[in-house]
Amino acid sequence: IPRRAPQPRTLPPRDDDGEPRAIDARLCLFAEIHHHRHRQHGTEVMTNLVLSNVKKNYGSVQVIHGIDMEVPSGDFCVFVGPSGCGKSTLLRMISGLEDITGGEVRIDGEVVNHVPAAQRGLAMVFQSYALYPHMSVRKNLSFGLENLNTPKAEIARRVDEAARMLQIEPLLDRRPGQLSGGQRQRVAIGRAVVREPK
Repeated sequence: IPRRAPQPRTLPPRDDDGEPRAIDARLCLFAEIHHHRHRQHGTEVMTNLVLSNVKKNYGSVQVIHGIDMEVPSGDFCVFVGPSGCGKSTLLRMISGLEDITGGEVRIDGEVVNHVPAAQRGLAMVFQSYALYPHMSVRKNLSFGLENLNTPKAEIARRVDEAARMLQIEPLLDRRPGQLSGGQRQRVAIGRAVVREPK
């Protein structure tokens, strides 16, 4: 269900002492990262997402029944529903990890139905974190950028910036098995952040 934020450029709600409300903590973290990155680079990103009659079938079973939705730049969108209703499937379709049976997905006005996930300018944080257990935190953060042939200096800059924002600098040489659940989650968020998605 798309929700329009009354003030899209403000951060999520905070308590009287300035701390993010517990239920909004992760949302606030994403907002802090978004605002920090664009304040630092002095740019404004305008990325709109439009779904037009998007459908998904598995054989004869239709699981996504024609979704029409627009998420303007700067908005937060939350999908709410019971298990098995198609929330994750829809996100995977938007990100390019799942084929679309019908309809269109547009990012910045471009139809991306057949654009590979790696070329959509998006990033996901999986519920299971999906970290590489044999790699250090630093390597987990940099691996995707290395596969995109990003220059080494740029990789180092992005990894250092993400580690500083997420307060995981002391963990960079550890492996995921040496981290707590919360630390792993921050590493997974960092891996998405370093790609600087749209």
